[in-house]
Amino acid sequence: MKRNTNSAHFLIIFINLFLWALPAFYLFKLQVLDAAKNEKIIQTFEAPKTILPKRGNIYVKDKNGKLYLIATTQKIYDVYFNPLKTKDLNKELNLIKGILNTDIKIKTNHTSFIIAKNIDEATVNELKKLKLDSLFFEEKYKRVYLENSFLSTILGFTIPEDNGLLKGVYGLEKYYDEFLKGESGLYYGIGEIQNAIPGSDLILNIDYFIQKYAEKILEEGIKEFEAEGGLIVVTTNDGKVLAIAEKPNYNPNEYNEVEDPKIYLTRLTQNYEPGSVLKSFTFFVGLDSKVYSPTDKYFDAGYVEANQWKIYNFDKKGRGYITLEEAFEQSLNTGAIHIEKLLGHNRFLSYLKQFRFNQKPMIDLPNLTEGNIKNLEKSSRDLRDINFYTASFGHGISISPAHLLMLFNTFANDGDMYSLLIVDKIINYNQKIKQQKTVKITHIGSKEAHQKFKDLLEKVTLNGSGKKARILGFKIGGKTGSAYIPHENQPGYSNEVINSYLVIFPLSKPRFIILVRIDKPNQGLAMVTTVPLAKKMIDFLINYYNIPPDNEKEIFEYYSNNTQN
Repeated sequence: MKRNTNSAHFLIIFINLFLWALPAFYLFKLQVLDAAKNEKIIQTFEAPKTILPKRGNIYVKDKNGKLYLIATTQKIYDVYFNPLKTKDLNKELNLIKGILNTDIKIKTNHTSFIIAKNIDEATVNELKKLKLDSLFFEEKYKRVYLENSFLSTILGFTIPEDNGLLKGVYGLEKYYDEFLKGESGLYYGIGEIQNAIPGSDLILNIDYFIQKYAEKILEEGIKEFEAEGGLIVVTTNDGKVLAIAEKPNYNPNEYNEVEDPKIYLTRLTQNYEPGSVLKSFTFFVGLDSKVYSPTDKYFDAGYVEANQWKIYNFDKKGRGYITLEEAFEQSLNTGAIHIEKLLGHNRFLSYLKQFRFNQKPMIDLPNLTEGNIKNLEKSSRDLRDINFYTASFGHGISISPAHLLMLFNTFANDGDMYSLLIVDKIINYNQKIKQQKTVKITHIGSKEAHQKFKDLLEKVTLNGSGKKARILGFKIGGKTGSAYIPHENQPGYSNEVINSYLVIFPLSKPRFIILVRIDKPNQGLAMVTTVPLAKKMIDFLINYYNIPPDNEKEIFEYYSNNTQN
C-alpha cells in the first residue's frame, strides 16, 4: 500500500514538472531559437506599409469612338542595398553594377541605403533574378505622357507627394485629381491586406486626329510669323472641345526642365483684350435691341472724339456715309461706337453681363478668372464715354478665349448658351461610367436677331477680312480682330498685337466653332495670320467628317462657267 502511494506521488510530481517545462521550453524557443524570425513578424505587424494606388489613365478618341491612350502610370522602384546582408560583398556589388551601370559607394555606418532611384520594372526584375538578400526594393509610380507635348497645356502634370501619391497640378490632372488619384491601401503584415483602389480613367472629347492636325498647322503658322498662339475647335450643339493646340507648350514628362512656369497655363482661360472680334457682340446686341438695321447709314469720319481723345479706325481713314453692314464687313471702330451710342451705356453693360463677361467661363479646367469689365462698372460720376466706346470694339476690357467661344456658341445656337466640356466620361475601377454633360446656361436674344447677325458674319467671309476662309459651296461666317497688347507695368499699349479669328461652320446648320489666335506676329493683321489657318482646319473637318456642301448650286455654277470658258 505504501509503495503504491509513493508511486502516485512521483507520478504527480513528474506530471507537474512536465507541465511547467512545456511552457518554459516554448518561451525559450520563442525568445531564443526563433528570435530572428519572430522579430521580422513583429516588425511587419507593428509597421503597416502603404500600398499606393495606380492613377487613372487619360484617353482621347476619334470620330468612330476608338480610344488612344495619352497619359498612364508606370511602376518604378528605389533600390536599397544592405552590406550587412552580403555573403560576398565585392562579388555582389559587381553583379549589381553590371545591371545598373553605376558606381556604388559603400556606406559602412549604414545597415541599408539607397543605391538607385526611379528604376524601371524591367531592370528591377533583372536585379531580382540575382536573389541577393542584400537588395531591397521600394515600389512607387510615375506618370507617363505617351505623346509628349500633345495637349500638354490642357493635361497638366503630376508631382509625387510625401506619402507617395501622385498629385495633379495644372490642367485636367488638377481639375479631376479626386477622380484620378485613387485610394491608398495598407499591408498590415501576417498576410492581412487592404487593397488600394485604382483611380478612375478619363475619356476626353478631344479628337486624336483633329488635335494632331491642329497642332501641325499651328506649328506651321507660328514658324511663318515668328509668333505664339492657339487653335481651338468646339462643337456648337453641345460645347464639346475637340482640339486645343497651343504654342509655346512643353513636355509634361520633363516639366521640371521648363524655365518659365507661365507655359504651364493654358491661354484658353487667360484674359486678354480681344479687339475687333468683340464687334460681333456689339453688332448683335444692336440687332437684338432693334436700334439699327444692317442697311442703315451713318457718317464715318475715320475717328470719334471722346473725353478729349480721338479714337480712329484701324487705317485712320474715313469712308463718309456708309451702311452699318459695310462697317461690320470692314471692321470699322466708328461703326461699333455708333451702335454703342444708340444702345446707351446701361443697356450695353447689361448685355455684357448677360453674356457672362463679368464671370468665370464655364469649362472643366482649374485656375479660372472672371472677365474684367470693371472700368464700365464705376459710379456714374466716374464713368467715361471713352471706356464704353473702346469696349464696343474690344479694348479696355478683357475676357478669355473661353468667353469668346461661349459667345459664338450662343450665336450658332440661336441664343442658347452652353458650357464648354473637355472630358466626356469618367470610368471608375469597377467600370461604372459617369457621363459628363454640358450645361445649358441661359438663352439670350431673339431667333430673328441671331439669323440677321449670322448673315453679317457671312458677309465678312464674302466681302471682308475673312475672304481667305471662303470655300466653294459652304456658308461660313466669322469675325477677325487685331488688338494692341497693353504694357504690363505702365499705362498704354505696346506696338505688338494679338490677332484673333472666330468662325462658325457650316453657317446654315452650325456644327463647329473654330478660334485661331496669333500673338505678336512679325507681320500682318488677322486676315493674313489667322484666317488661312482657320481655312485649313475647315478643309480638314469637311474631309474628316465627309460634310456635304450646303450650296451645291454655287459649285455647279462655278464649274459650269469654268468649263464653258
